[in-house]
Amino acid sequence: MKALHCIVPTFFELWSRRKGLLGATRPLVSLYVFLLTILSFSLYGNMPWVLATVTALCLGIVSASIQVFNDYRDRKHDTMKGKNFASQNATPLFDFWLLISSLAIVPLIHILEINSKLGIFCIIIWGLGILYSFLQKLFIVQNIIVALCASLPAFCGHMHYGEPNFKDRSFFLFILLFAIIFVREVIKDIQDRKVDGGYKHTLPVMTAHHTKPEDIYKFRKPPLPFTIKIPIEELFPGFRPEIFPTFEVISLVIGWSSLACLGLGCAGVPTFFMMMGILLTFQFVLRNPDRFVLWAKNFIDATIIVLFASLYIDNFF
Repeated sequence: MKALHCIVPTFFELWSRRKGLLGATRPLVSLYVFLLTILSFSLYGNMPWVLATVTALCLGIVSASIQVFNDYRDRKHDTMKGKNFASQNATPLFDFWLLISSLAIVPLIHILEINSKLGIFCIIIWGLGILYSFLQKLFIVQNIIVALCASLPAFCGHMHYGEPNFKDRSFFLFILLFAIIFVREVIKDIQDRKVDGGYKHTLPVMTAHHTKPEDIYKFRKPPLPFTIKIPIEELFPGFRPEIFPTFEVISLVIGWSSLACLGLGCAGVPTFFMMMGILLTFQFVLRNPDRFVLWAKNFIDATIIVLFASLYIDNFF
């Protein structure tokens, strides 16, 4: 009876803050994970709808759990960005995390009963997402973990049908989504570069003041086999020195991953141009990050929507 008295106020408190708590789950991210998981099963023709739906539901809830836990861990730092909900509602947020994590266990148990390998794969994604919140000081590692958590569901279908290999479309889809999400995370880091110093070792923070306008910057962008020299002052007038070195990283990621578009069949050509568009978008961000960073994130989100739409049409119609 005493336990019941404790539970009822907790649920009432969560309900009274439902709008902020729901926002902390990032519903659109969960929807993205859900759709990607369904897509991963559809790549192999014979669609196990029950397992695919349960797995997609599980990973969608897992994604929400990861987002809420990250907000809880970063609640003090996020106040510097004007985000105060987590810091002002720390206890309800943690209770909400426990609640949705418990909800994720239900479909996870069902997956483990049907296919233990797929269930363990879901647990690994969950563990990576939680680990992200403890690695603020590891250079680029956080970006890699986010990109992995957002792209690994592309392998769910193959975890059910067999061992992943480099000839499968799931591999090419994984590479493309990994690159796109990685770029999106770097752009977010550019947006937060003024408040991340001393707390996170992000690419824009760690490369600050390493480049000067008079420098001749060198980079190699696949598929070009040679080095290109860029006169920075001429081509990027008024650029921001603290973020320009990230251009080489983005060029490498986009350059190599764009080659993977060939493995996506009819969706490969438009995807290739979308990837090149992301690179051009990033150049706009370099020139004026405070003006173009939000526009760039929206463009990348639109790229993901177009990619998903083309692949869903290709596989279901």
